[in-house]
Formats: sequence, structure tokens, C-alpha cells
Amino acid sequence: RHGFGIGGCLRADLVDTLKKSLDDKDSILQYSHKLVNITQDDDCVCLQFENGKKQEHDFVIGADGIHSSVAAILEIDHSPPIYSDANIFYGVIEKPDEALLKESGLEPHAIVQGNNIGEFITFPAGPEERLVQVWAATYPSSKAPLREEWGVVEPASKDLQAILDQFVSMHPIHSLSAHTTPDRLLHFGLFYRKHKDKWHKGRTVLLGDSCHATLPYVGQGANQAIEDAIVLADCLATEKDYNAAFESYYQQRNKRTRRIVNMATIMNKLHHTQNPILVKGRDFLINRILQGKTMLKMLEKEIVEECPVKDYAKYS
Repeated sequence: RHGFGIGGCLRADLVDTLKKSLDDKDSILQYSHKLVNITQDDDCVCLQFENGKKQEHDFVIGADGIHSSVAAILEIDHSPPIYSDANIFYGVIEKPDEALLKESGLEPHAIVQGNNIGEFITFPAGPEERLVQVWAATYPSSKAPLREEWGVVEPASKDLQAILDQFVSMHPIHSLSAHTTPDRLLHFGLFYRKHKDKWHKGRTVLLGDSCHATLPYVGQGANQAIEDAIVLADCLATEKDYNAAFESYYQQRNKRTRRIVNMATIMNKLHHTQNPILVKGRDFLINRILQGKTMLKMLEKEIVEECPVKDYAKYS
């Protein structure tokens, strides 16, 4: 009905696609630069990096994530990320074969999602030659893993085993976790950010998670950053100056991103509640979404119809 179906891509493939659009990516893209200071005046912004290099630009877009250095340095409504009292195991299996799917009880190209102690989801992603099977399981916790503990989790770790013990033996999480190598298994805390009331300061503006970091339960984190970029580009092209462009960008994006963040925060509480009344209400709500049209239409309106990108052909 909208001219497209539900789809997804690997983040690395998206980045490569964006890189291909650059005329001279070797000079435009610069790696291993840690930002340490920003100074700006009415004419330009000066960036200073840890390696001693400096750069001057007409304006700067801080798309540097939930732990934004740009927001911290310029004190743009800066507040620390908020821990959601939930953690996640996130695994990726390269080149899944039919034997794995059969062992896991999965159908090719299917998305499996459900609740237990948190949310479980698994799905295939990527083109045929780089196909992977992604799986994730969230669980409630009072403490997030330390940053240095995020990567390379041994499949036999006590933390993972404690989660696996919560699932029945026939659940696909058991075979999926067993086929996940340590270098493709992550364990980290889920954080979000208080929705900022200000997204710019001088000639510097924020974008994506740096100003509205959300939890993953609505599947809109990367999507909202892409929408930000499109709206900001249109504002810079049509407004009389950067101040007007930045303010118009904020006004157009503030309400939608705030709703997405709030929706994901509510879903987090529902997924991890231990209250039996709320559990029954959650399961009833999910069944209504899957079986009825009303709830799906509400989600469709928020995610699709409220999307600011209307001319899809323009960006294809």
C-alpha cells in the first residue's frame, strides 16, 4: 500500500552505500581522530583532535552517538545516558545453513519474536553471499556490564548460561547461542538518553543518538538518524541561514523523535516486568497487534505515515 515492504540491511552495507556516494571519499573521510575541543564564532567552527590536528568548517553536525563528545564539549543540554535496568546478549552467525535452521526450528527468511524474561528476537540479514542470522535476548538487571566486558563473550559464560536456563529446552536460543563464536557475541547494557530540549549551539548541531538515543524495542534508532539527516539537509537548503535551518530542523523532528523514545521506554518496562497483571496485559496487547488490524494501523501511522520522507524516489 505504501509502495514498499518491510526490509533491512546490514549496517556495514549501509555505510558502504553511503561511502560510494562521496565524490572523493579518501580525502573526505578521516579515521582515528578523537575530538577533544570545539571553538566557534560567527564565521566558523574549529575542531581540535587528540592527535594535534585542527580543522575549520562552516558548521559541524555532531552525529557521534549516545556518548556524544560534541554535546559534552559544548554543553548542549548535556546529561548522562540513562540505564534502562536491562541488558542484552546479541549474537551473529555467519552463513547459517539449513541444518542450523532445522535444529533451531526456524523457517528461512522468518522473524521470530517473543517474550520470556525479556524480549527474544532472531532474523536473517544481508545479501545471500553475506547472509547472517542475528539473534538477541534482553533480560532485567540492576547492573550493566562494564564497557571493557562488552565484546567477546564465551558461549559458556555464567551470565549467558543463567539466561539460557530461563528458556525451555526446545527454544531456538539454545542452538543459536551454541553456534555463535565468541568474536560474534556481545553482552552490553541498554541505555537511552533524556530527550534534549536543545539540539544546537552556534554553528554546531546534533543528530541521531546524540540528541534522542532510544532503546531498540521499536527498531527505529538508525531510521530516526536517517530521517534527521534528510530533514536537516532540506532545512539547510531552504532556510535563509544556519540558525533558521537548525531551529526549523528541531521543530520538525522534536515531537516525532520524542514519541519514538517514549514508546521504546514503555516497551522496555513491559518486556521486563515481573508484575503478573502487567505480564497478562502485555501478552494481550501483543496478541492484539499480531491478530488485529487496529493496533497494527496505530503502529503503521506512527512509524510509516508520520515519516517526514514522502518522495521515496528522490532518495532511491
